[in-house]
Amino acid sequence: MADANGSNKASFQVALTWPLDDNGSPAAGQPALAWSSPVATKSPLTVLPDPAGRIIACGSSVTSEKNLSKALLFETFSTYGPLAYASQYTVTASSADTSTPASMLFIVDTTNPAQSTPEPNADGTGNMTTTSYQLLQLLFYGGTTVAQVQPYGTAEVISNYANISLYSPTVGPAVVVTGIIEGPIPLPVSNIIGWQFESTTNDLGSVIYGTSQEKKEQGEQSWNLGGTLTTNGKIGAEVGDESFGEGGGAGMAWDASASGGYVKTWSTSTSSTLTQPLQQPATASVDKGSMIGNGIVPYGTVFAASGSVSITNLRFLDANKNVISDGTQNATISAPQAPIFAVTNPSTGQSNGYDYVPFMVTPGDLMTYTIDGTRSDSTPCGINATMAALTKGTITDYFDSVIWPAAFDFGAAAGEQSQKYLNFSWTLGGVTGSAFTGLQTSMHNGSWNVGGSVALGFYWDAKAGVPLIGGVSSSGSVMLGVKGGYSSTTIDTKTAQWGVSLQPFSATPPWGPPNWGNLPDSAKLAIDPAWASSVIASYRFALLLLPDPQPGDASGLSPGYWVQELITYGNSNATTANPSAFLPNNIDPGSGSWKIVYVVLEIRTYEDMNNNTYTYRYTDPNGRFT
Repeated sequence: MADANGSNKASFQVALTWPLDDNGSPAAGQPALAWSSPVATKSPLTVLPDPAGRIIACGSSVTSEKNLSKALLFETFSTYGPLAYASQYTVTASSADTSTPASMLFIVDTTNPAQSTPEPNADGTGNMTTTSYQLLQLLFYGGTTVAQVQPYGTAEVISNYANISLYSPTVGPAVVVTGIIEGPIPLPVSNIIGWQFESTTNDLGSVIYGTSQEKKEQGEQSWNLGGTLTTNGKIGAEVGDESFGEGGGAGMAWDASASGGYVKTWSTSTSSTLTQPLQQPATASVDKGSMIGNGIVPYGTVFAASGSVSITNLRFLDANKNVISDGTQNATISAPQAPIFAVTNPSTGQSNGYDYVPFMVTPGDLMTYTIDGTRSDSTPCGINATMAALTKGTITDYFDSVIWPAAFDFGAAAGEQSQKYLNFSWTLGGVTGSAFTGLQTSMHNGSWNVGGSVALGFYWDAKAGVPLIGGVSSSGSVMLGVKGGYSSTTIDTKTAQWGVSLQPFSATPPWGPPNWGNLPDSAKLAIDPAWASSVIASYRFALLLLPDPQPGDASGLSPGYWVQELITYGNSNATTANPSAFLPNNIDPGSGSWKIVYVVLEIRTYEDMNNNTYTYRYTDPNGRFT
């Protein structure tokens, strides 16, 4: 290193260590690059990553070159691949003749972006726009500290550069599950069979789930992390709140060249979307001629949508418009100097409903909706017994071990006492029910492990003229994300408004089975001689909303659990309905979604009302439903 007086005109050596540890200090190991500068400066070199991820070294007063004592020296190092020396240049600076190290600050001017006119994107799936941000370099130098600002280049965000879709190995485009409703609401089929309806379409209660998504804006970032070469020639740095790296930790551009680094700083989502309400009706089936009831339409609903990943590529240009890195150019021939950035933004289209026959309950049979119900012959028939059979005894207490820990807390979300269900009851005298509308309430809505899907044989569509994503071809093999070939996209619903409810549809009462209370006994006998012990006079049930699990939450379940469960058991009863209803065979196994289930808590027949008894009443040992 040159001394402060510049008397040593020889070049000096610098060992750049890569990466830094969590404290911002050089990690143990061999230096990534040992570099000898042909030029000496009075001051030590200051080292900083620039917005593109290159390493920039700056020193005051060049002592080994004539007429450059009042100049700043800049050395540039490429971080694409192994750390390598790239170039050198000087900037005239009248107060630079000093041994005081210069300081640098890079700023992204997000207040004055320039946006291009939309044009067809690389694969013809939509329009792309390019938003350009000016990059500025702020320099502090001199014995009395002079500030100097100079243009440094441009960062270009090319939004929706391309879209890729996931395909199943055999049946074409895959669909992403966005919601599951396990059956129609609990309705007693005994109240429907033989009942004279007035229409062939009889919705006895529809569950509605709806969401209005908020607008998300592109984030801002300034680069204010500095490092100075110490006397031993290694980098010492302090990492502040606006540091680089995954999670804001150390690593900066060094980590970026290996794993994506500050890609997230540039992620962009500026669209505002409204999800149409998803509806699950509970429909009585009737004879089309006589319109006499003969049962319940026995289907649950899987909501699914086409899924695609929008690609945003980034391009960095220096002040002379030379390309530093460009995600739209082939990295093997474009010689980038910095990591190539590409941001992925998974999205789903409009959800469509698909019928399936529930595996946990039997529509029309209230006892199968109970937690621990038994038949009159003591045969277990509730949810716990059904799931114990399906899981071959692996899960014997399904409600307490799976449903309840995973249930969304409506009460806590509303700032009130904890209540993890919506309560509904029906009697001869009327109905009661709950609804929930959340304002700015966060609920984990879904997830998409695209890496896991690809590992199971799904693949990205290959189009003619495959676009370059992050400087590489995406044909059939692209893995989104950065670490270990795995990526996950989670969707938290924190919205202007979302809710779940049983909605009235111009009916009085708004939901519920036919009410036999006004029929004379002779009419009841004509319909069902055993009406007193079979027709339901009152019952109560709870609706539970199960968000897509998150790692570390109270459920202890993995993201996508409800979809994996659906794929495993969703066709168990497919042939018991007429017509049969099988799951779509192109469900993406990496998708995750919310699920709605029902639990019947009380059942009373007419006979029970007269005898003050219950056909079923949950003992509620933990006091959850009192």
